Amino acid sequence: MMNYKYYEKKLNDVITKSRIETGIEIIAFNVLDEIITNYGLTLCAIDSITSDNEPRLNTEGGFSDLAVVSNDFEYGNVTNSDKAYGFIEVKAPYTKISSNDPQFIGQGNDISKKHSHIYKNLYTNGLVWIYRGNNSEKWEINLTKSKMTSSGSTKVEILKNEFLDLLTKLRAIKW
Repeated sequence: MMNYKYYEKKLNDVITKSRIETGIEIIAFNVLDEIITNYGLTLCAIDSITSDNEPRLNTEGGFSDLAVVSNDFEYGNVTNSDKAYGFIEVKAPYTKISSNDPQFIGQGNDISKKHSHIYKNLYTNGLVWIYRGNNSEKWEINLTKSKMTSSGSTKVEILKNEFLDLLTKLRAIKW
């Protein structure tokens, strides 16, 4: 499991070297992969999907960056449409994120309306993590007191207790 100093180093590498969404996506993948695997599920990147060829990965908010799917999920093999369990939307570190963002809200909803459940979904820019499962399951964790802007390359300091709280909350999600 990733520790907060390693997370902080990788986050600052993205902030000072590239400042792009893909860098945060890699960090989020690394934080979540072991947790998701422990649930007997698979975390996969879906950020380049641009068509409706895979309806299980398409939500009212469009295609996310990462998806939590069953181990037997096969792209394009829609024999059991209940194989996607949640989505993770990732933004660049200077992008302000909010639990009220229509894209984030929409990514919790099945576009086909064939399911009665709401997908679990996470939203992060590396500094802030937001979770929404259903109306009673919501949380937001800010890992730093630093302010990010699209200009400048200020390094950030991750708060250890907040990072540990994030890991605890991520492990508690019932995918």
